[in-house]
Amino acid sequence: MQDFLYQLFRDRVGIRLGLPGFLQEGLAKIISRRRAPSIIDKYQEIGGGSPLVPVTQALAKKLQNRLNGCRVKVGMRYTAPWIEDTVLSYARENVRDVFVLPLYPQDSLATTGTAVFALRQAAADLDFPLNPRILNAWYDDPGFLKLMGTQILNEILRVPDHLDPTLLFCAHSIPESYLQEGDPYKEQVEDYVSLLIRQIRWKSEAKICYQSKVGPAKWIGPSISEILNSYRGQDSRALIIVPISFVGDHIETLHEIDIEYAAVAKDLGIEWFSRVGCFNASDEFAQVLAEMIERNLNNSPQHHGGFIRRDFPPRM
Repeated sequence: MQDFLYQLFRDRVGIRLGLPGFLQEGLAKIISRRRAPSIIDKYQEIGGGSPLVPVTQALAKKLQNRLNGCRVKVGMRYTAPWIEDTVLSYARENVRDVFVLPLYPQDSLATTGTAVFALRQAAADLDFPLNPRILNAWYDDPGFLKLMGTQILNEILRVPDHLDPTLLFCAHSIPESYLQEGDPYKEQVEDYVSLLIRQIRWKSEAKICYQSKVGPAKWIGPSISEILNSYRGQDSRALIIVPISFVGDHIETLHEIDIEYAAVAKDLGIEWFSRVGCFNASDEFAQVLAEMIERNLNNSPQHHGGFIRRDFPPRM
């Protein structure tokens, strides 16, 4: 856990503190030592660890079974199996042409940007001419929208008839300063929500909120806490959280939403609080991704995001 936090906070692409490299390294060591014990406790509450790596590996196997002739590998940013090791395996096998699918539906400096930088930096360090085709955003893929819409509707059907459901589309927040650098994330989040509302023909109340702010800098909002507090005492209201930044469960869904914010909702007198489940390694999700990959490999991109055309160099 401490090493994971250290890798996270030393990342000068994903987390821009405006510090020289050696200072951010030192700060990352301090933060990781201080934060690890409390975060370990949270992992204990969700079963002793994150399911994200095994779920991603299971998804990769299902994709390989569906993509004839393609080998599917996993590369993680802050823990093993590392992106750098995956690139090294490509170099050893002299595999130069790769299709890269970041498992982030929206594009952001803090997610796709830092993963792409690590990929390209690893290839540069090895002096290996890797030729990656990187899908930078795929939230608007028709198959994915249909699958997500079905997931939302299934959760709405669970709400008791006497309650009025509200959809709270919840995304991971990022610092506002990233938007000033041209980060497309917030715009894509809002576009994604509009597409989903149209997909399910939703006519009732829906709001966008953000979670997981870290540090004193100003991050995009409103926060999920602010939105929940606006429903204090509304016992006829059912609140359904729709995570839109995550396709696999991890601590921010299993603990932050399912435990921490569920407790907040209960204290506020909200009768119904639930979350739309993540896809993880479901067969349906694997099929949607396989079809999306094949479509983008064989044809020009079908959505406005397309293949990534920009780099995210760290601030030096």
